[in-house]
Amino acid sequence: MSKIEKMRKQKESCDFCGNEVVKKRMTIDFHYKGKLIIIENVPGKVCVECKDRYYDAHIWEELERIARSRTNVKKEIKVPVKEYELERI
Repeated sequence: MSKIEKMRKQKESCDFCGNEVVKKRMTIDFHYKGKLIIIENVPGKVCVECKDRYYDAHIWEELERIARSRTNVKKEIKVPVKEYELERI
């Protein structure tokens, strides 16, 4: 088995908590130039324990391209915005 094949078989671990990271398709909230864009079916990796997410550089570049284009919008939704209010002690 080559060195590259061995590396591919090794399980990736989370940079934050050290647990296993698995491939998954996700929906992400992507902020671009002050606008929120929800992008579905994004390939990435997620930690099975802490849920930290990882994306390859070329995927992130594609997300930016999608956000810039503003074409082929699947649907638009209305999202409420609220402000956190500190509790009084």
